[in-house]
Amino acid sequence: MSDKRSVAIDAEQLAGKRFEYQEDISLVEDLDLMELTPGKDLNWLEDIHLLEEDDTPAVFDRNSNSFLKIYFNIPEGREDEIARKVLMKHLISGNSYGIQLKEKHCKFHQVELGPWVADSKSVGDNYQPPVLEGWEAPAHYPSPGESLRSGPVATLSVGRSCSRPNNRQPACGPPNNRSAP
Repeated sequence: MSDKRSVAIDAEQLAGKRFEYQEDISLVEDLDLMELTPGKDLNWLEDIHLLEEDDTPAVFDRNSNSFLKIYFNIPEGREDEIARKVLMKHLISGNSYGIQLKEKHCKFHQVELGPWVADSKSVGDNYQPPVLEGWEAPAHYPSPGESLRSGPVATLSVGRSCSRPNNRQPACGPPNNRSAP
């Protein structure tokens, strides 16, 4: 029995399937990267390049921390362009696993499919932390909204200076009480 092991995760493992645009260049050929780019600034795409994963051309999807493999022949000289188009098709289709997790796990307001898709729904407005069924907080745990810390919390704020008297731990205080190191 041989198990195929991989250190990387690819998008089809996360989704449980391949997407048509991974196998058919005609499904991404007509994408206009300039049209899809918010503010018409393509700089964010400059670091998207065609890579290789398991001897297969691929592009990296940062939203899901996975590789999106490309199974069609890529015309010479257009490697990065095609990688960017496949990635954009993946993102605007909502197929990125990272995008699929947003509705449940997003903790702040944002548009689900990013700025690339007009009228994309908003997520993150009503975040509720997950609760493990049957789990109860120990008696010493604080109630929601209370701090886990008891007692004062030491902070160092701007405008304070520290010195190291006798090579021991720093002694900190307001600038008028301590000399600069």
